[in-house]
Amino acid sequence: MVKIVGILNITPDSFSDGGLYTETGAAIEQLKNLLEQGADVVDVGAQSTRPGAEEFGWEKEWSRLEGFFKNLGKNNPELIASLSLDTKHWQTAEKFLELGGG
Repeated sequence: MVKIVGILNITPDSFSDGGLYTETGAAIEQLKNLLEQGADVVDVGAQSTRPGAEEFGWEKEWSRLEGFFKNLGKNNPELIASLSLDTKHWQTAEKFLELGGG
C-alpha cells in the first residue's frame, strides 16, 4: 500500500521552505494543507539537516516544537494521529509521546 508523507519543518533555517512555519499558527495551517492535499502522514521536525546547519540539543529542539504540539493537542487532537516526529533526541520523542503523539 502506498502512503504519501508530507514534510513540515518548524525551523528558521529549513532548506526546503526557508523557515515559513516557525510560528505555531502557520505550522498548524500548513499541516492542515498537507493533509487536505492527500498526505497520509506528516513528518514534523525542528532541526535542519542541511549541510552546515547548526546542531543543538533536545531542549532547543523541543522549544521549537512544544507550542505547535500543545496547541494542536488542545485544539485539533485528531490531527496528532497523522504525525510522525523527525528527531535524533530520545527526550524530544518522549515529550511528543507524552502529548499523545506516535
